[in-house]
Amino acid sequence: MLNRLAVGLSPDAGLVTMLISLLNLAHRGLQPAGLKGGASILLEMMRSRFFPGVAIIPDATAFAQHCCDFLNQLAALEEGRCLALVEELEGQLRRCAASKRSKIRTPEALTAAIGGDALAAGWTREFLNAPENSLSKTQFFTPAWIATYLCEEALVDKLDGSPFSILDPACGAGHLLVQALNVAAADVAAADRPAKLQELLGQSIFGLDVDRELLQLAAFSLYLTARDLLGARAPIELPQPNLFCLKAPLGSLILTGERGTQDRPEGLPTSFDGVIMNPPYLSTRTMDDTTAAFLKEHYPSSSGDLYTAFMQLAMSFLKEGGRLSTIVQQSFLSITRYRAFRLELLQNHTLTACVQLGTGAFPSRPGEKVNNAVITVQKKKARDDDQIAFQRLQGKSDHIDVIASRLSAQSKSTISYGRARSLITSIAGQPFAFHCPQEIASIFSNYPCLADLSADFVLTNGLFTCDNKRFVKSAAELAGLVQESPADYVPYDKGGGQKWYHETDYRLRWVNNGEEIRRFRVERGQSRRLPGEAFYFKPGLTYSYIGTSGFCARLLSEGAIFDIASSALFTERYHLLYMLGWLNSALVAYLLSILNPTINFQIGDLRKLPFKTPSAELENKVAKLAEEAVAIARSLKTSGLSQSAARTASEREQALQAEIDELIFAHYGLSKAAQKAVLSDPWVQKSRRPLG
Repeated sequence: MLNRLAVGLSPDAGLVTMLISLLNLAHRGLQPAGLKGGASILLEMMRSRFFPGVAIIPDATAFAQHCCDFLNQLAALEEGRCLALVEELEGQLRRCAASKRSKIRTPEALTAAIGGDALAAGWTREFLNAPENSLSKTQFFTPAWIATYLCEEALVDKLDGSPFSILDPACGAGHLLVQALNVAAADVAAADRPAKLQELLGQSIFGLDVDRELLQLAAFSLYLTARDLLGARAPIELPQPNLFCLKAPLGSLILTGERGTQDRPEGLPTSFDGVIMNPPYLSTRTMDDTTAAFLKEHYPSSSGDLYTAFMQLAMSFLKEGGRLSTIVQQSFLSITRYRAFRLELLQNHTLTACVQLGTGAFPSRPGEKVNNAVITVQKKKARDDDQIAFQRLQGKSDHIDVIASRLSAQSKSTISYGRARSLITSIAGQPFAFHCPQEIASIFSNYPCLADLSADFVLTNGLFTCDNKRFVKSAAELAGLVQESPADYVPYDKGGGQKWYHETDYRLRWVNNGEEIRRFRVERGQSRRLPGEAFYFKPGLTYSYIGTSGFCARLLSEGAIFDIASSALFTERYHLLYMLGWLNSALVAYLLSILNPTINFQIGDLRKLPFKTPSAELENKVAKLAEEAVAIARSLKTSGLSQSAARTASEREQALQAEIDELIFAHYGLSKAAQKAVLSDPWVQKSRRPLG
């Protein structure tokens, strides 16, 4: 609801952020003495309008003045304008509370919820799409339950009350720093909290960022949190937060080597007991040339992305035995680009925990594509008997459970460092797949991968036209275009996403062997030669490039050219329907989840699949089962079956799938325990959805 509230108030991000900040103060009755003019008027109007029963607590401390001074940008507002803003805020609160989407049904409760959230101003800033630079434009602020876990992981040896130092090198609006303050002070007796807060704010908690306005919000959130921790006690003087602004676009990344010594802000320690971070994500392929060159020079083993460079920097900040707990993209655990850096971390330090958060962990970025993990790394050499804790969360229901019980308190599986090294070495690409049974991991070393069988298989990307809107039409669109000749168009497979069978509705303009497309590609810096063109119009298999519903494969549409989103497999040695059954087997779905636990299946992932040559009997048996499954899928799409007939057909397809699974399990010699691990895997179950 804060999102809708913020967007509905004004396009001026700064104004709305300050209004929410004043609502935070009004909710607590805090009256910083340094507020002037319109800022002070607005605060009193909000307190009397929204929280009339709250007593005023004057705060004349330098701590309050420093943390709240940014609100004086509103000092010039006249009383009439202040009244109009408060009335607009009240109206928007009522509209949001009345929305069907709102879980808080009264404006009073919604106002209290927003006012009581010490990080509401920071969330507002994110929702309103604050000005971007190369470091901040992909940074999404961290939900409290994840932030708390990061702090507890980084400070696991320091939560006994002993002094510590912790850094967030990309702190944004302070979402992690606030939780560090909460975690460190939560169990301290009320009488001891003033002294503890003096220590934490003065000597323990440090933040860096490139955005001065975000640092102002971080200081404000730390102010509110400190006052909340002190409760009804009269305001006391506390140290100004240790927040430092570094020059964009590189920010903290300049603090490396000799240059790091010279550019280090005064007052920033040289090393820390813990580093916590949710660093910005930006691939070298999409960042500006200057930043990319800097990373390649100063972060050669981690230059693939901003966040991996931040990880290398963070390790250099740690004291011996210190811990980094960081959010990473889930692809870090598996893809080849980060393989060397993954193994470097594993070899030179101690990986203590890996939690895959799954999709939907960041409410401000819902959907399947945002998929993250948290890893914790200790700066010390690992022993074979050290333990790695690991856990996989599977979306919203798991998140609800974790939020209720704290992620750190959840039961996790463990694997010894020695076993983990052996497991990782066994799997192609060396992903961090700690849940994979060794028996299944050994399949990768026991059989050749498809890439090594290039005489038998071709896996190729499809056509990239550079402009599908120009060259691709649906069949219905084409029928309505009198100036276009259907003879100039051919079937065009554009995306997998279907299981067993699908006949494409798309048509590609294909005149004179695609001459128009070739010229257009050359004009845009692409090759005249078309990707995969030797296999256009041939029988083959395609698969779900974006696997939001698991992995599935199907036959290419008959006589079609295939798009880059329909990358395909071709073989002349093996029965195509055997390969279709094999690709749709539970074992292959599981192996792919190991190779790439994200939703984007690359052709390189399929090339790593271990292939065991089938006997003629097995090949024929699986091909016949797959042939029947194709016929069922075709009938469900084209025959207009009754509801009961469709249900019967779908049940038969499920039985065929189970029979294929059993045959492939037996072919690879998997034990019952390994089969159970595969079939109970959430990703495999997602891939087993019924047809229709």
